[in-house]
Amino acid sequence: MNDKNPFFLQATTVAVCLILLTGAKLFSADGDCRLNDDGTILERYLGSGETLVVPEGVREINPDAFGFNSPLKTVVLPKSFEVAEGLLFKNCNMIESVDVAGDNPRYRSIDGVLFSKDAKTLLFVPPKISVDSYVVPEGAVSVGEGAFQGCSSLSSVTISKTVQSIGKNAFCGCSSLTSVDIPESVEKIGHGAFSGCRSLKAINVAEKNSQYSSIDGVLFTKDAKTLVDMPDGTETDAYVVPEGVEEIAQRAFASSPNLKSIVLSETVEIIGDMAFYSCSSLESVVVPKNVGKIGIGAFDNCGSLTSIDVAEDNSQFQTIDGVLFSQNGKTLVFATKSMKNERYVVPKTTETIISGEAFNLCPSLKEIVLSESVGEVGRGAFSDCSSLTSIDVEESNREFRSIDGVLFTKDGKTLIRYPAGRKDRAYAVPEGVEKIESGAFKNCSQLTSIVLPESVESIGDFAFFSCSSLAAIVLPKNVQEIGDASFCYCFSLRFFKIPENVKSIGNSAFEGCASFTKITVPESVVSIDQFAFVGCSKLTSIVIPTSVENIGILAFWGCEKLTVRAPKGSYAEQFALNNNIKFEPIE
Repeated sequence: MNDKNPFFLQATTVAVCLILLTGAKLFSADGDCRLNDDGTILERYLGSGETLVVPEGVREINPDAFGFNSPLKTVVLPKSFEVAEGLLFKNCNMIESVDVAGDNPRYRSIDGVLFSKDAKTLLFVPPKISVDSYVVPEGAVSVGEGAFQGCSSLSSVTISKTVQSIGKNAFCGCSSLTSVDIPESVEKIGHGAFSGCRSLKAINVAEKNSQYSSIDGVLFTKDAKTLVDMPDGTETDAYVVPEGVEEIAQRAFASSPNLKSIVLSETVEIIGDMAFYSCSSLESVVVPKNVGKIGIGAFDNCGSLTSIDVAEDNSQFQTIDGVLFSQNGKTLVFATKSMKNERYVVPKTTETIISGEAFNLCPSLKEIVLSESVGEVGRGAFSDCSSLTSIDVEESNREFRSIDGVLFTKDGKTLIRYPAGRKDRAYAVPEGVEKIESGAFKNCSQLTSIVLPESVESIGDFAFFSCSSLAAIVLPKNVQEIGDASFCYCFSLRFFKIPENVKSIGNSAFEGCASFTKITVPESVVSIDQFAFVGCSKLTSIVIPTSVENIGILAFWGCEKLTVRAPKGSYAEQFALNNNIKFEPIE
């Protein structure tokens, strides 16, 4: 940006920081910017305006500084700003321009786009940039991680012949982008560079490029031994991987909505992590004889997958009754829709169930038995098995046990999974349980009441997610943290008391709890995270103590009837005033 611009000269007046009565945090003079103690990090932007002038002295911006769908259109970075890495303006989907102080030694702005000072690295293209085609300037050497992320209006991007690297997720979510031409200069392309580009039909590569090639619009390494990326917008419903390909890269086919059938060549040896993730139309896969590795989540969320067949002479994998295993039987990889069993006994050779989504395509499954050999189960195991009523464990198993069909660790201190298909209306967690595992009660829509013993100290993320009938639960006094999305979408939950020892309320912890009317936050809490009470439409009152030093910007989005009750001069008062929430002072 030109430092002679009169707007810039007027807007970059150094912000004066005020210390609130809490004495804990700094704010800019207008109260819109919450900074860390020494004023070098912008931790939260609390304003509702379209222009943000970042105060002088700020060196970096917290990745979560901006709330969901922030209204910002213009951001001005000061001379002091020095850290621009990763998702710099996450959730700022309306930004049209980023300007930089002319005397900033590290960064500059070219037509509202953020670059390194020497213009060799393109760092951030505003999602609402005013053009539908963009040319990366000559001289740029790299396109940074997520640089074009969310630029949904861009239909064309020209990558200059000086660019050598394209960062991961660089063009993620560029939903209007129809084609990309990779010049001969590019030497590295990060994972997911073109993910979410649902209109992208071809990734073309210059013939003289030494690292990459394109075959019928699909991206490969130069030697064609690795298939890097099939464009999301490819219209074909069947694809044959060419002979000579040895590896299907991480997320190579992820989110290809039209793909129904894939034929892997005999030369394929590796299927990367999440290689076919969310290929919603994929019906069948044949694993050839040379495949020796199948990555984590390779077939997760493939809702139409009915068969994974393995070549008889494959030495590493096998399929038994619709379930994919390692050849030695020690690892259960994935169960397809062809597994129709109502009762399934995990074989005695199996030690690991690799994915939490391993049985999610098995709607008929009512009972599963873990054999004595099973020692590891993927996170979120069985969470979408809507018909599952019992998880049993052989008594000789050293890691797990079952109590009345509910899965626990062997010592009974962690409740891992309550079957979602049970019709019981109430459940009492046994005495001695100290931890409710992540996703333990996820989607248990029949439960109206859960009783937790005083021994419980920890509640994992998504622990009670979408327990839509849950009306009552009391957290024990030793619980110190309410995890992310712990009670999200518990629509019927009316009465809830936050224990005195809780220190933080996680992201989306009570999102969608539409029956809440009043909440009192205890003195122990210091943080209420993003979206914590989003969509609590009946919430009329929340009492927030002076101990709270952080509230996520959209913590109360959609709480139209809410009054924040807190001491005058507190962080909560400042938050309420900056977000146009009714405030009532209390002693």
